[in-house]
Amino acid sequence: MLRKYLSVLATASVVFASRPPPMGFNTFDVLSTTTTGYGLQWLNDTSIQKVSDVFFYNLQQFGYNYINIDSGWSSGEDENGIPFPDPKRWPSGIVGLANFLHSRSQKIGLYTTIGLIKGVYQKNAPILGTNCTSHQIASQPLTDVPNGWGNAYMVNTSVCTALFRFISRSICKLGN
Repeated sequence: MLRKYLSVLATASVVFASRPPPMGFNTFDVLSTTTTGYGLQWLNDTSIQKVSDVFFYNLQQFGYNYINIDSGWSSGEDENGIPFPDPKRWPSGIVGLANFLHSRSQKIGLYTTIGLIKGVYQKNAPILGTNCTSHQIASQPLTDVPNGWGNAYMVNTSVCTALFRFISRSICKLGN
């Protein structure tokens, strides 16, 4: 039994060692700086396309193909709590940017705030595609997400199992 386990482990090690880890860029470092010209105003379609250019012409041949956009891309949430892109900074929407990156064999990652935004909780917004509301999915007693921003409550994931399928579908439709 031990010999079989070691054989499987050795095979897995060779397979994983032969693949590079996901390599790319995350906008968080640019967003979190106070350097002039950077911060939230930097996070826009033009800047991300410039990052894509650097990857495409200089780094992609070495495996750099992930471009991850941190949570500053949204300018709010709709009546159901679904974040939407800032139309001034993303004139083609997130879908337009994703199409551009994909045309270059690059992959887009999209971050959003973790937890349930407090304004969405206060509206008791319905969670589309489910029978749940924002009041039902909030952990009780209401507890801030421990990210230090104080803008969201923790979510009780056992209350509404359809929630995560809905979130995934919603994020995939951004910009349409």
